[in-house]
Amino acid sequence: MLLLGTDVVSAAKKATSVTQWLDKKKAALGRLPAFCQRVRLPEGPSVVIRVSDGVLHIAGDIMRGALRLVDFAFRLQLLVAGYLAG
Repeated sequence: MLLLGTDVVSAAKKATSVTQWLDKKKAALGRLPAFCQRVRLPEGPSVVIRVSDGVLHIAGDIMRGALRLVDFAFRLQLLVAGYLAG
């Protein structure tokens, strides 16, 4: 975006007002109780990655348990068949 003349002045005023606003926000966050600061989620994709990793970890554990039950059933079937055959 090209800024000319008064646009430059207004952009500079907006920039200083934005930085002042950000400074006030940071100061307000510093005054929050420690509990509120711990509850806030971190910004960015790290939250998505952590949540998806957790969900996939739980799903993997459930699938692993189901496959262990199937493996147990087949081993039991082979044990019984071997006992009856022998």
